[in-house]
Amino acid sequence: MTDLCRNALNDIVRGIGGDGFRTASPIQRFHRDLGVLAVHAFLDIDTASETTGRFTLDLPVVDPLI
Repeated sequence: MTDLCRNALNDIVRGIGGDGFRTASPIQRFHRDLGVLAVHAFLDIDTASETTGRFTLDLPVVDPLI
């Protein structure tokens, strides 16, 4: 889901050009924040899926966030 949002926002940013990166533009903040969220381990689909599967199967959870 995070990748879908990031890709959509990247398309928007490509369309608005340099003005979107001015400090006064809220789009630059959204772009920056979403970029950080997209690489956060908690939102990574592989890490989250493995953690959920291990928890569901009563296996030890090897997650640095827990």
